[in-house]
Amino acid sequence: MQGTTGPAQIYEESCSVFFMSIINLLFNILMGFFFACAVTALLGLLISLLMIHQVRRHDNAGAASIAMKGY
Repeated sequence: MQGTTGPAQIYEESCSVFFMSIINLLFNILMGFFFACAVTALLGLLISLLMIHQVRRHDNAGAASIAMKGY
């Protein structure tokens, strides 16, 4: 009887489907990590721009920030 016997265990999905799901999970985790890094970098850029704006506004308040003799 040919074709009636087989392995004791037959898996539902092939190896390629399993490995691709693992790779997809790893890529999703990496994308989340890099997206969080990008958001953190943009927040740092925003904070540094606000600090530069504050320093320039303070320096242009009308008087020199260092007392100088007027000779």
